[in-house]
Amino acid sequence: MARGTIAGTAIAVVIAFAVALLGMLALFGVNLAVMKVSPDHYRRLVAEAVASGTLATVMHLPLAPGKDIYRYGGNDCVIIGALVIPRGTPLQASVSPRSPTGIDITGITDAPGYPPGAFCLQLAAAIKTPGEPSQPTYIHRYIHGDITVAALLLAFVSLGTASTAMLSACYAMLGAVALIALARLRARSPDERSRAAAFLIIAATLASCYALEVFGRSFSFAPTDLVIFAFILYGMLRPLCRIPRNHFIVAAAAFGTVIAILEILTGGVPMGLATLLALVALGDAPDGRTLTDRMAVGTAGFAAAVAACFSYKILAVGVVFGTNEVAEFAQSLGRRVGDPVEALLSDSAKESLRAFHIDPHWIDANVLTRVLFAGLMLTYSSFFLGWGSHLLGAAMVLLPTPLLLAFGVASLRDRGRTAVSRERIALATAGMVPVLWYLVFANHTILHSSYMVRPLALNVALSIVSALAGRRRALSP
Repeated sequence: MARGTIAGTAIAVVIAFAVALLGMLALFGVNLAVMKVSPDHYRRLVAEAVASGTLATVMHLPLAPGKDIYRYGGNDCVIIGALVIPRGTPLQASVSPRSPTGIDITGITDAPGYPPGAFCLQLAAAIKTPGEPSQPTYIHRYIHGDITVAALLLAFVSLGTASTAMLSACYAMLGAVALIALARLRARSPDERSRAAAFLIIAATLASCYALEVFGRSFSFAPTDLVIFAFILYGMLRPLCRIPRNHFIVAAAAFGTVIAILEILTGGVPMGLATLLALVALGDAPDGRTLTDRMAVGTAGFAAAVAACFSYKILAVGVVFGTNEVAEFAQSLGRRVGDPVEALLSDSAKESLRAFHIDPHWIDANVLTRVLFAGLMLTYSSFFLGWGSHLLGAAMVLLPTPLLLAFGVASLRDRGRTAVSRERIALATAGMVPVLWYLVFANHTILHSSYMVRPLALNVALSIVSALAGRRRALSP
């Protein structure tokens, strides 16, 4: 690595910590304001959503009309539940809101009007018992920006309107990327037409294969998706390898800060970093040295901002609550990496495994079996990407990443001497980010494959872009 890149990486880390501090202070300030809205207001919204059937809305994918998918899942019940239960002091609520996950649901087996699952039963119990929860808990390991978004939106509109607004905003952002890309297909510069075609492919793929129709209404997914789509628009309008280096570092750090604030291990970090690297690959780098520098510096700025945000959160919890959450944070992270998985599987999941002659004990035999099972779970959950089709979804999960990697490896022989080879190597690097995440967080991937599969939709787009590299000029008039 060049000496200038090493120095730039150090500068990026410093800037990232500063940007993250500003972002966290802004979040706490917004929380101080929105947490003044009474829990009774949010209780009324939930009661209306239950009475109208909105909260328990079931949807179906086009190629799986018989499979019920609840529009508002467990995460949404936790997020909304944090707004309806009594809160701590304003300062405590601004740093770390109470969670309904400690509410006793013994004896509650069904809650008409609510989605199924323990988290939604806890929301139902919180609504039925307006007083202090029997066991109020705090989930300090997350920053809970998603609760802030929910509090802001639901302070003014109903649950159904808020979810529709989030979904519409996501599609509108991708639509803006596509429309600008279409307009730029008529640019005079062949390079600009080529970039436009690449962004058009990315926008179209994410709009159709990122399962937005399922997740784009959720408070735990839509805000992160919207930020990622907005950053894609930014990267198209301002090529990341052409803007001043300091501006790029600030942009990467700000992007990482917002992603961290919204992240509750729903795939925002791997999707965000993969997006950042893909935009650098398509950032109109004048040479290989600039491309390598931007990828290294951008990764450092993004990762440092994420780490800084969670560090500031733990520090703020220590100051406000007087507790040291470092050990709990480390243990929680460790459980998602190396703890046994079998005990956490549902009975239905174990029965499904046995139906395929797979002993659930096999999963925890070693690291390799755990990673392999994570891959199987991602392949199973791929029907979300394939509009309900397991076959189409499996093709989206299993084929693009090896193809993307093959183009990147083949381009190594050229040693990055041409723009096409540099782009393909960088795109392959971006595509490996979610794969590495799955390898490190295999346990978490197994248990939450339904949404952790989503970052692989970006690989679908990147594989097409890589395959057409050098030929994309033919797509423009």
